[in-house]
Amino acid sequence: MPGLNFTYEYFCDFVPILTRASSSPANTGNLNPLIHKVLTHYSGSTIYGVGGHSVLISISEDLALKVSYRAGGEHIRHEQSIFKLLQAELCPYIARSYLSALDIILMELGREINHIMKWMQQLCEAAVASENIRYTYGDINPRDILFNDQDNVRLVNFNHILKIEEQVEVGKEPYVRYYGAHYRIAGSYTEQFALGSVLWSLTRGKELYSAIGGAEQVNRLS
Repeated sequence: MPGLNFTYEYFCDFVPILTRASSSPANTGNLNPLIHKVLTHYSGSTIYGVGGHSVLISISEDLALKVSYRAGGEHIRHEQSIFKLLQAELCPYIARSYLSALDIILMELGREINHIMKWMQQLCEAAVASENIRYTYGDINPRDILFNDQDNVRLVNFNHILKIEEQVEVGKEPYVRYYGAHYRIAGSYTEQFALGSVLWSLTRGKELYSAIGGAEQVNRLS
């Protein structure tokens, strides 16, 4: 099965690094025990993906459990509320949430393939669905894109989705642009910028600026 396939031990070592700048940093002392319970309860389950506030655990070929790093995490509650709002949109290019419970979202799991034009059209439609409920994603990037068995896009990870005209607070170049002392205000500009960077990555097989680092990268992005 695709995905990170981290061992639990490696994951425990990696999470403090991943969340060190977060408002709710995670470590082995405060890590949600549900993560280990899910991995031990479902035979063959693996750590499929990691984000800033939660981990995606594959429990079958097409199902995953998203679990908050910390018990009672506010970001997964926010994501659950967004999934509830998106139910009215019926957009086929956003991942479906089948069930929400404390610290957990049961959702569909896709696989990665390659049909660039179709994917970009679907990502644009997913962005429109978010805008229809007055939210913007802010930093659409490849880590938040999955695919189903029909090779269609599923946009996931709504725990940092923003209302239109809110300040973008998190992100990583080249999918957000640091402008002056801040990231941009969330809106059509941030969505178009992120989608353009995704398209660049898809057509070239690597991220923009991935070949440079250190002072050169700092100067290029300044």
